[in-house]
Amino acid sequence: MEDDLDAIEEGKVEWHSLIKTFYGPFEQLLKDAEAHMDVLKKGIEGDLKEVCDKCGGKMIIKWGRFGKFMSCEHYPECKNAKPLPGSERG
Repeated sequence: MEDDLDAIEEGKVEWHSLIKTFYGPFEQLLKDAEAHMDVLKKGIEGDLKEVCDKCGGKMIIKWGRFGKFMSCEHYPECKNAKPLPGSERG
């Protein structure tokens, strides 16, 4: 990609054609990811074998903007969430 951007800067490549060449496959990757989002999310969520103390559901590992945390599998009905042991920020 860096070489392509250099070629645009040097006037060897038209930026419209480069973006079109890049965006077509990229757009398809985004559509595929969106179609399989539930499967992808399950792949990064971990099962802690821990029980939610509010509803009795399983606690699972989820990713948030501050990293991993424990959350009830029944979210959003049950909003129980906790930091992972050893990951408390201080």
